[in-house]
Amino acid sequence: MVEYRESFQMVPFVALSYGDFEPAELAMGGFDGTAVTASAEIGYEGFDGDGPYYWQETQPMGQARMDFQAEASWSNSFDSPAVWVFGGFDGNYTLASTEVFVAEEESWQPGPDMLSPRTNHRTVLLNSFEVLITGGFDGQGETTSCEVFNMETLEVTEVAPMNVGRASHTLTRLGGGLFLVTGGFNAAEGFQLASCEVYDANANTWTEIDPLPVPVDNHAATLVELSTQLPDVVMVTGGRVFNADLNLFEGVASGAMLNLEDLTWTPFDMASPHSYHLSTHLDHAAPELFVMGGADQTGIGVETTYGSSEWLLGTDTQPWSPPVTTQNRHRAAGCETGTWIVGCYTVCGGDAAMEGTCFTVCPETSSIDEPGAAPREVGVYPNPAVGRSVIWSSGQQHEQGWTLHSASGKVVRQGRGSTLEVSGLPRGGYVLKVASLPPVRIAVL
Repeated sequence: MVEYRESFQMVPFVALSYGDFEPAELAMGGFDGTAVTASAEIGYEGFDGDGPYYWQETQPMGQARMDFQAEASWSNSFDSPAVWVFGGFDGNYTLASTEVFVAEEESWQPGPDMLSPRTNHRTVLLNSFEVLITGGFDGQGETTSCEVFNMETLEVTEVAPMNVGRASHTLTRLGGGLFLVTGGFNAAEGFQLASCEVYDANANTWTEIDPLPVPVDNHAATLVELSTQLPDVVMVTGGRVFNADLNLFEGVASGAMLNLEDLTWTPFDMASPHSYHLSTHLDHAAPELFVMGGADQTGIGVETTYGSSEWLLGTDTQPWSPPVTTQNRHRAAGCETGTWIVGCYTVCGGDAAMEGTCFTVCPETSSIDEPGAAPREVGVYPNPAVGRSVIWSSGQQHEQGWTLHSASGKVVRQGRGSTLEVSGLPRGGYVLKVASLPPVRIAVL
């Protein structure tokens, strides 16, 4: 990525490139190692890649935020792909604000406030235009409250509260209007939670089910949907527990599988402890779950230690074998990438070296591709640009000439040398082209 970030969000969407929409990822916000950031960047996939092949800065959010949630959809309101963000923490306060990134304009616009401020909450799409928002820390405690945000009408509606207030939980779509919440954090209830409940969107009710075998927060949960006759299950992996003797949090080397036919849990052991990690199921023909790294020991004043990436076939765990390795990372973000033929999953940020690296995992080989950072051969500073910016390029190619193109491909500026004057141009996304070098995208404010 362009910069290091953790506790951020990354979602798949489609971005405008040379007048056409192409598959991409939007990474936004988080903690950059020094402060909470509002910056955002786009990773462009093209139409035949497994993950982003280059990243480019875009307009920052209107509000710096971390530990928030984001959902992408096609917005009829803007007639464009859009990404909505909800709440979070700005370094001082828990936020109720929302905002939306409009792909066609490559710009952020403010949205209505949620009914409650929230951080470390969870969201999921109820349908193509409604988002279910659950729990989180509201600035005073872990809340039971839930609400639905309509991305078309911009209306926010209170729905039935959960039975237990929780933050840092999981929220998983089960199908048929049912959604599963597991575990989480509640300081008043003794930190980590084992309780689980199911939301029925049709009846607007929450129903408690059997608890997890181990109370955890900052765990991962993934629905394993299969095209075979085997029943679908939800795989909960890892999570964080408090070790009072050491005064720190530890990841657990265990998980639990929920049978959706009778809603009972089957515990299992894992090869490595995990918390603040990610998991994904990519192959509908096999019950293969990828569990990606995460932290073991964490806490204030504690040096973070890490778990290892592994994969599960049912409840049997196997490590990813050397020489395939990934950087240790936690509080990373990930999302599905690739094509309709080969669905992959890309994880970015949260790396121990604080370099903002990414890796992509694909189902056919259980392999990881962690490319080295590609050199950025053309650059503009500052970007987003206001008034005047400076162009640089390898080999000083920009001295021979450059052109600036609108999103539709029209040449709107051209010249030679390092001065780029954008005064008078409409706000939005542009592309700078320098002969024989990769183009670079620019946001004009």
